[in-house]
Amino acid sequence: MAIKPQLKVTVKGPLKHPKTNLRKGVAEGLAIIGDSMVKDVKRQLYPNHGVDTGRLKSKITWRKDDKFKKQRIVIDSSKGHPSKNVPYTRWVEEGGRHPRWGTMTRFRGYHMFRKTATKFGQQKRVEKMMLVGVSKKMN
Repeated sequence: MAIKPQLKVTVKGPLKHPKTNLRKGVAEGLAIIGDSMVKDVKRQLYPNHGVDTGRLKSKITWRKDDKFKKQRIVIDSSKGHPSKNVPYTRWVEEGGRHPRWGTMTRFRGYHMFRKTATKFGQQKRVEKMMLVGVSKKMN
């Protein structure tokens, strides 16, 4: 009569719930990326270059948007209230241009949001930030 070995495995820790921990890790990675992007936008605003009273700079924040089942980061000046931006945010970003009437002033805008989106879209650093967030939750 042969003896059958018995093996009992107990899974504990982050691998017990991989989907949940992966979702938490992605959220952590998005938070790291969002904070970095907000810092980059705020870095571009300084006295005589977009900062007069500091209101716009203080309102710039990021939020996670799950609207179409895709997680994405939105950087804006609404401070947690979507579509309630500081009224002159668009003017500081785009300048005195109006879609219907064309350019109305000589001010061309600082394009701080556009520059940040372009910068982060071209960097491999974003992948590393996301990997750090995921690895924190999976370890």
